[in-house]
Amino acid sequence: MRQKRRTMALIYERIQVNATAKTIYHLLSTISGIQNWLPKSAGWKITGDEGLDGVLNVQHGTEARYELQFIDLSPVESLEWLCVAGNPEWIGTTIEFLIVGRGKNSSVKLTHRGWAGKSESYHHYTQRWKIHMLNIKTAAETP
Repeated sequence: MRQKRRTMALIYERIQVNATAKTIYHLLSTISGIQNWLPKSAGWKITGDEGLDGVLNVQHGTEARYELQFIDLSPVESLEWLCVAGNPEWIGTTIEFLIVGRGKNSSVKLTHRGWAGKSESYHHYTQRWKIHMLNIKTAAETP
């Protein structure tokens, strides 16, 4: 009897942004940048260490807490986080941002890999990432 191979699910989003790749990279790679698209006013709190192997502590009110470790930083081009603590479905998943810029016209691709399957949480976070990507676009395009 042939066993079914278990495939991992991923979340993929892509947006066009009227901003430089450098501006977008700052929004994704620094605590001050992340605070611009995960605002404190909405209950988000971000602390931790920036830089390769640094860990971000991301808290949303009392309902969610994540620890995201920077595992790849390629200035202005890409970065990747590994979830090391938080929602059990997130632990071990990776979140990669690829930035392609031409002047003030940039593309940002998000890939959240490693989901065990398409659970209720998976569908919830697919929608949350759409919102976060729009927030990144707004933050990047706002002077």
